[in-house]
Amino acid sequence: MTLFEIVVICFLQLFFLPILVHKLRSRTLSLFDFIFLSLLDVGLSYFLIYPQTFSYLSAFFGIGRGVDVFVYFGLITLFYIVFRIYFKMEKMKQEITRLNRELSLKNVKDK
Repeated sequence: MTLFEIVVICFLQLFFLPILVHKLRSRTLSLFDFIFLSLLDVGLSYFLIYPQTFSYLSAFFGIGRGVDVFVYFGLITLFYIVFRIYFKMEKMKQEITRLNRELSLKNVKDK
């Protein structure tokens, strides 16, 4: 294991997980997001320690190279994140529309 890998793993574990725990306790992060990000953190740390795992996964999935598995999982993760952001934005749009309607009705009643 190289010095770079050790530094990255230490950074992930010493800074990322306590931040996640703090966000969970302050209720700015949902339990599902906490579990997802924690598993992502632990998974990345595992793959940094044992990079040959990508070769095993590529053989299991029938993919040519181990790096391709990493790219595919990265794309799937990014797609999931975009998907979650899209639905959060839609929920915010609906909430803004509801608040605008309530304020409009309140202003009409006040006049």
